[in-house]
Amino acid sequence: MKLRIAIFMLGLMIAIVKISGQQPSQISDLFRQLQQIETTDQATEQLLKVAKEDPITKKYLAEHLPLLIERGTVHSPVWRNSVRLAGELKIPEAAAALGKWIGVDAGGFITKTTLLNLDNNPAAKALVKIGDPSIPVLNKILQSGSKKERTRAIYALRLIHSPVAKMALSQHVANEADSGLHDFIQQVLDKWEENW
Repeated sequence: MKLRIAIFMLGLMIAIVKISGQQPSQISDLFRQLQQIETTDQATEQLLKVAKEDPITKKYLAEHLPLLIERGTVHSPVWRNSVRLAGELKIPEAAAALGKWIGVDAGGFITKTTLLNLDNNPAAKALVKIGDPSIPVLNKILQSGSKKERTRAIYALRLIHSPVAKMALSQHVANEADSGLHDFIQQVLDKWEENW
């Protein structure tokens, strides 16, 4: 078992070395692998490692991930990996595509904690990782989303926990039509400083 892991890691390291300083065709080849169920997980790991060091790869992903996210399905490993890349690489260009999925949970065991932390909502979790650049998308959701979408946007802003996120919630609280959500926003704002 250790030998297999060592061989896999060696192969991954060789692939990373080959990918460093990517040519556009090499990046697009790796992006195509991301879109194949058989190779999506390995391509995701390679893209994460490379894009953190290579701005050309990150720019390529910023241009191409939003469409892949927008057209995907929550239960597809390709979609989940694309969302993961957008969040972990903090790609603000993907925020609008992620916002379209904020009302769709991925399933799994649900508790109050997993719900509040968005553990079962990959798109919302990615928006949190992107941080402040995702707030305009979250504001639009607060203004015109369904109750479930607005709830997830409130949770995301709570987790972003920046001055801009607090301002977004403060500006929205007076306009929230649902009394339960209004009260929850007010509770989040009242406890803003003590929560973190």
